[in-house]
Amino acid sequence: MRTRAAHHVLVVGSAASFSPAFEELGRYGYRFEEVADTQAARTYLLRHPADAVLLCLPTARAEAQGAFAWLRDVKEELPVVVISGEADMQPYLAAMECGAFDYFTSLTPVAEMERVLANAVRWRRQKVA
Repeated sequence: MRTRAAHHVLVVGSAASFSPAFEELGRYGYRFEEVADTQAARTYLLRHPADAVLLCLPTARAEAQGAFAWLRDVKEELPVVVISGEADMQPYLAAMECGAFDYFTSLTPVAEMERVLANAVRWRRQKVA
């Protein structure tokens, strides 16, 4: 396993089911900060840089619509990877239509999560260069 420089990933929403994966990804140099929702993410991002965002889709329809609106607002500046423990593909398809960088579920292997995050970080660094 190769070690990378620390990459800062902002986790928006409740991602408890991903905690074991986050711990393992920490060995690859990813550092995760969590905020409760997209409003808190807006505030956080004003003060702290992030290389990528993991957006946990809310289950409530109105909250999910708000998350999709936020995603459309930030997609040009930050790569947003949508995550969920749900098996239903409809929310992922909606997120991709809104500009999500990629998505994965709690069943996605950590190696694939690392690949997606590495691509997201690379995209972000090219964007700000």
